[in-house]
Amino acid sequence: TNTTPEAPEIWRHIANCRTSGRQSMVMEVSSQALKYQRVENLPFDVACFLNIGRDHISPIEHPTFEDYFESKLRIFDQAKTAVVNLGTEEVDRVLGAASTAERLVTVGIEHPEASLWASDVRMVGFSIEFNLHGLCADESEAGEKVLLGIAGDFNVENALVAIAAAREIGIGIEAIKKGLSKLRVPGRMEVVESKDGRVICVVDYAHNQLSFRSLFSSVKRAFPASPVIAVFGAAGGKAQERREQLPREAAPYSDLMIFANEDPAHEDPMKVCRELAEHVPDDTPNKIILDREAAVHAAFKAAREEYVNPDAPTIVLLLAKGDEELMHVGDEFVPIESDLSLANRLIDVTQFD
Repeated sequence: TNTTPEAPEIWRHIANCRTSGRQSMVMEVSSQALKYQRVENLPFDVACFLNIGRDHISPIEHPTFEDYFESKLRIFDQAKTAVVNLGTEEVDRVLGAASTAERLVTVGIEHPEASLWASDVRMVGFSIEFNLHGLCADESEAGEKVLLGIAGDFNVENALVAIAAAREIGIGIEAIKKGLSKLRVPGRMEVVESKDGRVICVVDYAHNQLSFRSLFSSVKRAFPASPVIAVFGAAGGKAQERREQLPREAAPYSDLMIFANEDPAHEDPMKVCRELAEHVPDDTPNKIILDREAAVHAAFKAAREEYVNPDAPTIVLLLAKGDEELMHVGDEFVPIESDLSLANRLIDVTQFD
């Protein structure tokens, strides 16, 4: 239910790891967890900060951006080593907060001043490759070649932070490279290609302004001539700013946007989708199809019949739900077919009602 569990559950997880003989534990620490002391008195050997944007601002989350940002920065108060992505917004303030840690490690893309940095980011099929610098003083000028077994050039920043954290706890670069080359996260930048090559579907958990900006720009760089159809919604009861931000971020890259149900909680899903539609620029086609399976079906139909470039595949983006098989409706979590499953089942359908 929570990104970061409540304190008693966290300590049970840690105790279980210890009694099982594990030496390391990796966890996501949310701004809510830091604000409400769920990780109080839990020392972090390594604390990583990737980015900050206007998100999670609502009556039930953070009342203001300042409250959200200040909460996120608290992670450094209990960190031995701080890892900071120099590509983040508000980087000077983040670095200032990170200075309380005993050790600071910085990462970045095309940031030679960073402790670890990447250059020459390139696509290799549906994977990403880059050159890594900063491992040692006598490295070659070209750096160490690293392959990520996942699409999306924005994942390079994620990889740099992971590399820095792994090295801080004593993992060698060859083991790190091997792990990254085999990387697969269910529902995260999952690429499903139709048998005839006419449609490529990307399933991803992107659900906020930062992730939309990264994903859509990355897709356009990879497939500059391809029509793009995006299926997404917005969660009910929180982060209301997304209803304006998401369609505005997606519109410059999209030929069609389809708004669908997405964890409405106690809100009317049609109301949420209409609010999304209200913020679509006038020249971007869009429609509302609440039923998620019907929306995916309509996206693939449009990809084959309406939005076609004979020289490039049509891209269908299924966003936010990824591999999840539950939808938050009211006080219940209702079973659904995941976006990834829908993509695999429907992408090769060629006869539509």
